Amino acid sequence: MVLPGIRKGYADCSAGQIHYLWREGAGVPLVCFHQTASAASCYARLMAEADIANPVYALDTPGFGGSFDPAGMPAFEQYAAWLF
Repeated sequence: MVLPGIRKGYADCSAGQIHYLWREGAGVPLVCFHQTASAASCYARLMAEADIANPVYALDTPGFGGSFDPAGMPAFEQYAAWLF
């Protein structure tokens, strides 16, 4: 579910594209990571309704939501390299 004021986007990484949701704001961004077997959309209501002035980003980790599906079972360090 994507609510008013929330936008979708994609960022390229070495293995594919990372899908994310974002909301405009000012200051240091708040970045939200979903738990395994979920997606960035679990933060849509928070992003739309919370009284937060900062920009908010919610990322779909690889293999979930709209992000690319990695081969095999990547190590934690590989996920970090893709996302940061």
